[in-house]
Amino acid sequence: MNLKKTKLLAIKEKFRSINSYGSIGCEYFDIALGKRDFALLSRLHPWDHIPGVFIVRQAGGHDCHFNKKEYKFYEDSKNLLVSNSQKLSYEILNLIGEK
Repeated sequence: MNLKKTKLLAIKEKFRSINSYGSIGCEYFDIALGKRDFALLSRLHPWDHIPGVFIVRQAGGHDCHFNKKEYKFYEDSKNLLVSNSQKLSYEILNLIGEK
């Protein structure tokens, strides 16, 4: 198991239980509504994420890659962190060793 995955599993218990619906759209709504703290995403097809990122941003949430740059649908990227606040995003990045 790689180091980042090990760190993520170790911090998982600090947050609410994580349920996956098999639909990232539902998970984006849960983040926007405060029912879910965050999601870490690796497959970033624009059609899956543009509406959800917009909804989370409008609700005061935050999205960024491990380098702290926000999601842009036209850039080929991976490892998107979506959370209910910028503060939480940066706390998670610090916990997994990303600056």
